[in-house]
Order: sequence, then C-alpha cells, then structure tokens
Amino acid sequence: MILLYATSLAIFLAIISIFYNWHSSRIPIFLSALLIVMSIHGITQILIFSGKPLGLLLVFYNNFCPIYFLAGPLVYFYIRGTLNDNPTLFKYDFLHFIPALIIAIDVAPYWFSSLDYKVSILKIITNNPINLEYLKVNWLIPPAYNFILRMSLLFSYSLWSLFILIHFQLKRDKKSIPNDQFSVTFRFLLVLTICMTILSLCYSIVSIQLALANKKITSVTRGYSIWLNTIGEFSFLTISISLIAFPKILYGMPAAKSFTNYSKSPMPSSGISINNKKELVDFIHQEELSETKLNFIDQEDPFASLASRLIFYIKENKCYLDTNFSIDTLANSLGVPRHHLNYTLNRLLKLKFPEFRQTLRVEHAKKLLLEGKGATMSIDGIGIQSGFSSRTTFFKLFKEEVGLTPTEFLQQSNM
Repeated sequence: MILLYATSLAIFLAIISIFYNWHSSRIPIFLSALLIVMSIHGITQILIFSGKPLGLLLVFYNNFCPIYFLAGPLVYFYIRGTLNDNPTLFKYDFLHFIPALIIAIDVAPYWFSSLDYKVSILKIITNNPINLEYLKVNWLIPPAYNFILRMSLLFSYSLWSLFILIHFQLKRDKKSIPNDQFSVTFRFLLVLTICMTILSLCYSIVSIQLALANKKITSVTRGYSIWLNTIGEFSFLTISISLIAFPKILYGMPAAKSFTNYSKSPMPSSGISINNKKELVDFIHQEELSETKLNFIDQEDPFASLASRLIFYIKENKCYLDTNFSIDTLANSLGVPRHHLNYTLNRLLKLKFPEFRQTLRVEHAKKLLLEGKGATMSIDGIGIQSGFSSRTTFFKLFKEEVGLTPTEFLQQSNM
C-alpha cells in the first residue's frame, strides 16, 4: 500500500514538474525522469506480488529493465546540474549509459520471445514471486543478480552524489547563490540523496538475502525482507512528500556570477522605495528614464542587479507592447536563463510574469484612453497598441484589472 501511494504521487509530481519546467529549466527534468523510472519499478513490484492483472504484468515485467539502470545517473545528473546551475550533459557522460545498454542487450531475447512463453513465465512468477530470483529469462544476467546490480549501482551513485553535495556546501560561493534559496534547495537535495541511498541499500540487502536463501525462505528472512522493503518504500514516499513541502526547489540554485548593476550612469546612493506592484507599474510608465536607485528589492540578494536590469529594460524598451512579448523573449533580450528570471520575478519582485505583463498593458491602455486617443482610434486599435492580441482578450483582461470594460472606462472618464 505504501508503494502504491509513493508511485502514484511520484508520477503525478513528475508530470507536473515536466509541464512546469520544460521551457524554464531543464535541470528538474532529471528529477522528473528519476521519479518516473522509480515509479515504473514500483508498479512492476506491485503487479508481481499481486499477480494481476496479467495484461499489465505482460507490459511491465522485464520490458523496462534497462531504464532502471538509469536511476543512478539521473540522481547524479540532477545533483550536478542543480549545484552547477547547468543541465548540460558532457561528451563523457555517455559512459553513464553503458550499463543500461548492456542490460538492453541482455533483455533483448525476452523482448522478442513469443507471447505464450512470456505468459508461462509470468504464471510461474505469480504462483510464487520467489521464483523470480531463479528464472533464466535473459541472455547474460539472471534476474536475481540483475536486481542486485541495479540497486548496487543506484547505491553507488546516491552515495557519490551525497559526497559532492556536502563538498559543495563546504566550498560554495555565498555571494553568488541566494542564501534562502540555497538553504531550501540544499535540504531537499540532502533528503533526496539520503533517501535514495537508504532505498537502494535496503533493496540490495533483500536481493542478496533471497539470492543466498536458495529457495529456502525462513520466517526470519521473510520478516527482515518485509521490514527492509517497507523502509525502502517509506524512503521513496519521503522524496515525493519533500518535493511538495519544498516547491521552491524548482528554482534550483541560480548562480548570479555574471550579473552587473544595470544603469545608464552611476546611480546615487539614495533611492526610491517601491513596495508593491502598483508602484512598480507606475514607475515603469513614467516618461523620463529615471537614474534613481531602486530599493524595492533585497539589495543583499545576488540577483538584485538582475532585478534592476529587468525593470529598467522593460521601462526603456516598452517590450510589453509587443503582442509576442513573453518571459522567453525577455530572457533572450537580457541574455539570462529563464529560470533566473522566474526566481527574480517570483522571489525578489513578488510578481507572476503573466499578471505583471497584463497590468503593464492595461495601464498603457488606460493612459491612451485618458489622453483622448479614443477619439481618433478605435477601441480595438488601442488594445492592439497596448500589446493585446485580440479584442476578446483585451476586454476580458481589462475588466479583470479595472472592473470595467474599455468602453465603460472611456464613458466614465468622459463624464
């Protein structure tokens, strides 16, 4: 039952993470892939010990075996990518996929065997799952040793990832990574590596016990196996629960190593304080390009300079008036990764990009209407000039922001 909850939650979180991060940062994709791999492994375990339905067991048993050997590399790639703020796989990283390739060759004969043969094998397994340890269905490696190898490999990667995580914590550049973001992400990475280490160790011990038992399973051995399996299942469930508890880990550990303060000329030491979205929007819509220092952000945060660059860039270029303006185009214009912008907007400026863009466009439309542009330009034209792609979107978002449609707002302003 624990394993069922763990796998269901992990698959759900993996799908959400992929959807949320695909265009933002590829680093959490490694975590999502790990959750999917371990969930498939868990589903296969559930099906084997429940013995039904046979159709699903035909799909899951032995067919996904090679991807289980990717779990270890995925842990390592996720930890390394998060710590380096870089999801890039290097040319030597293909070495990490060799075990999975070897197992694919090993399992290939089973893949191409007849359906009747596979059904006969599954009947033997479901009749007594312990038979799984002694069947010779693959080409090179018996299932018992296959399981031990995959869990030993996962244990080695998890232990190594734990080591580099601790080493990074001792050597990290405190001026580059925001302290609060580092703390929450580091805690999650620590939970992840410890849980994966415990999970793989428990399953490895169970597999070795079964392999040495030689079909003679005593009550003591069975009891140990149940306890170790339960600990492993709880470890996997803990990873998923931790991901829910620490949603901010999706920002990773953004490292502001190359950012400099944005300014046309040296800024004065004194500045203005901007405390909310309205004050920020008003500042952006001012006609003059102020050289005043902005104090609406935590100046100690390494991304304070990016926040200033972001606001001054939007103010100077009025890019929100482009109907194609998006966080991706903004990231490209500023030359920074999208997840750095997400962190800056959400954590420093306390803004959601779609809402921020909507407010900027609506305020511009209000300004045009109040200036009397409605006398020489249609309402639709004002919407297009304000960055809205259609009349429907313009009216809908304008009313959400102001409480009136553009037409009603114009009529009220003329009274």
